[in-house]
Amino acid sequence: MNAEKKKFKLNIIDILIIAVVLAGVAFIGWKLLSRGSAGAPAEKVYLTFYSEEVSDFVVDKLNPGELASDGTKDITALGRVYSFETGAAATYKFDENENEYVRVPRPGNCSLYLTIEVEGKLTENGVVVSSLLYGVGHTTVVYAGYAKINMRVYDISTTPPTEGWA
Repeated sequence: MNAEKKKFKLNIIDILIIAVVLAGVAFIGWKLLSRGSAGAPAEKVYLTFYSEEVSDFVVDKLNPGELASDGTKDITALGRVYSFETGAAATYKFDENENEYVRVPRPGNCSLYLTIEVEGKLTENGVVVSSLLYGVGHTTVVYAGYAKINMRVYDISTTPPTEGWA
């Protein structure tokens, strides 16, 4: 009879092991269930970036349809280049006669509006693409084709941009 009683007896170590296993299973289940309910589904979003001054030879390497990536941390795929538009470079110089800063031309450079079509989740603070949040004014390094450009988010839209940014 003593052998049967000893057979069903649990000690404190057994109880701790069972508790740790149950906690692990609960944690994994919680993580898997919360991943599926992360909010709105991804949708097509147009992120337009702006740079005041880009060398013309960099812009020559841009083509619609090329893969675009964010290069600030790890190289994170954004989407595809939808369109781009150039304008006069936004370079300023202090004019002592006028006592103010004036825009001056800079040969070999231009300003750039670059629109990238991405799959993202719109939030009240911007759009989440590949777990990164982008808002208007966000500064990043954009790789598009062979080009690498320091840019800021200029616009976030669910409709394709029209021509004539400036």
